Amino acid sequence: HLVDLEDRMKGDFIRAKSMLHFVGEWFGMDLREGVLLQRLFVAKVAELLKLERHGNDLYSGVGADRKKLSVSIVTASPVSVLFHLGINIDPAGAPVPAVGLIEWGVDPTEFARTCLDAFSRECEGVAWACAKVRPVM
Repeated sequence: HLVDLEDRMKGDFIRAKSMLHFVGEWFGMDLREGVLLQRLFVAKVAELLKLERHGNDLYSGVGADRKKLSVSIVTASPVSVLFHLGINIDPAGAPVPAVGLIEWGVDPTEFARTCLDAFSRECEGVAWACAKVRPVM
């Protein structure tokens, strides 16, 4: 059920033996804001793992050693913006060169908590940055 039209037209598919999934739904925003939140979340994950980020994708290695860690998409429903980030735990069966958390000895449950805590702090910081300023006339 790919919602990425570019991937769908190419006949691409997403597969890995095991993935850590982050799923979110945000109300009261448009698709652009949802994509910005997605990029912020993915950037936090990249920062935590010290990985390279290209848009909403995470990679380890360079050149021929470059492997993909994640898949992510944001789309809109009539009432909300929907977010998904999948991070490979075991990348077996992936259609591209891929890497997984298992190869680095990263516990997926603990890592999920760390990611959510980091994103929560970032969102709290954004809320405070908006609240602490006065409007200009």
